[in-house]
Amino acid sequence: MLQAASSCFSKKKSGLTSLSLKGAYQLTDVGLLAVVSAAPALSSVNLSDCSSLTEAGIYELADKLTTSLKELYIDGCQQLDAMAMLHSLLKLRNLEVLSVAGIQSVSDAFISSLVSVHGPKMKGLVLADCGNLTDSSIKAVAAQCSGLSTLSLNNLHNLTDAAIRCLADGCRSIEVLTVNRCSFRF
Repeated sequence: MLQAASSCFSKKKSGLTSLSLKGAYQLTDVGLLAVVSAAPALSSVNLSDCSSLTEAGIYELADKLTTSLKELYIDGCQQLDAMAMLHSLLKLRNLEVLSVAGIQSVSDAFISSLVSVHGPKMKGLVLADCGNLTDSSIKAVAAQCSGLSTLSLNNLHNLTDAAIRCLADGCRSIEVLTVNRCSFRF
């Protein structure tokens, strides 16, 4: 079905800009490549809960959509290794929104590297359920993402009150901040 859809896109010189494949658990890297190759104007892609994708698929997506992609949602893609796909994410020149909720391999080093490149452009960041994150990540976000308007930190248990103070000082543009179910340490 994806092959037929991508064939249809390419015949019509697709102007498709937003695509949600959320929960397409059988979507493979090959299928993703077919779709993004046929729709080079994509600016928003939701691949949440696509459990068959690998870092190779994210590499191909970043390679094909280097300049057009602004929003990427890969929530719940547990099989993805954050550090292994970091280089691909850094290639996305106009990335403004990234959701990596529930990816347990997301680390302070990943966040620090990501925001050192994309921070000034970032408008939305979803880090919910990334259990390894500490104040170090939040400090990096606060220092690099001054234009951030949406931040989700739900279910993070290694944060202290200092993290929220850093956000208050550094991210003055935040309009939506969610910190539900966080057990702040002192």
